[in-house]
Amino acid sequence: MSGLIINPFQVQPLITGGPWDFSGAIYNSISKVIPNMTQARGLYTVPGGLIAFAVDRIATGDIVRKYSMSPANDITSLTQVDTFALSGQSLANDAMDIFFSPDGLKMFIMGFSPQDQIHQYTLTGAHDISAPTFDGQYGDTFGGNPATFGLFIKPDGLKAWVTEGTGQIFPVTLTTAWDFIATAPSTGTATSPGGLPSVNWRDIYFRDDGTRFYLASFTATENAVFQFDLSVPWDETSHDAGTVISLPDSGNNSGTPPFSITDVEITQSGTKATILNPLDNTLYEYDL
Repeated sequence: MSGLIINPFQVQPLITGGPWDFSGAIYNSISKVIPNMTQARGLYTVPGGLIAFAVDRIATGDIVRKYSMSPANDITSLTQVDTFALSGQSLANDAMDIFFSPDGLKMFIMGFSPQDQIHQYTLTGAHDISAPTFDGQYGDTFGGNPATFGLFIKPDGLKAWVTEGTGQIFPVTLTTAWDFIATAPSTGTATSPGGLPSVNWRDIYFRDDGTRFYLASFTATENAVFQFDLSVPWDETSHDAGTVISLPDSGNNSGTPPFSITDVEITQSGTKATILNPLDNTLYEYDL
């Protein structure tokens, strides 16, 4: 089987698929075990598709791993080119997601319990993790829930979103673009997408124009991408009822290891998506 399963939480629209639309997603049989990975968590692909980063959770100290790809967005060509150890930093064993500013000079790590905060670093060169400087951490504990997972930052750097384990999305408004430390941001009221079961949101990703966002779910009964359209771009409160799409790995949801989703990345063209399965440290590619 190479396709999708749409769950009947609501009346589903006609499936048309196309760029930026998971409703017609097809697994294209391309996958890649992430090199040198112990326990994969967050994934970030630099626009252009030649560089990617992943967070590796290790008992002795988490690591940020940098990879090259050639040709662009070819996950089968992933080659590790650098690492940065988070041991000794503010975040040692609790890294869950990673994000960068467009110029590649700021790196952000989303922490997990008890470090459920946004950790900010300044780099000496674009996407150069050889010697990051720790700037500090945004200290909001996001409703007191320590199960924070995903992080996405708007292209202008003035708004961010954090996902956590009880099905909530927290918006964060920044005063200074791409800087959580210089001027204190403010966290707004959490949004819980209605009409869906309580789920464990592991990642959040937005379409490039802000009119659609995606949530990766990781629970015992539902490993899926939840897709929502927004009537107001970049306003998470304007979401529609959403569509729930379960994506099988290699066509076998009950295979070994079981399939789960903790990260979603979409190419700039909106025609390909990469799903991270942390249970086998593997990336799976889908055509949209």
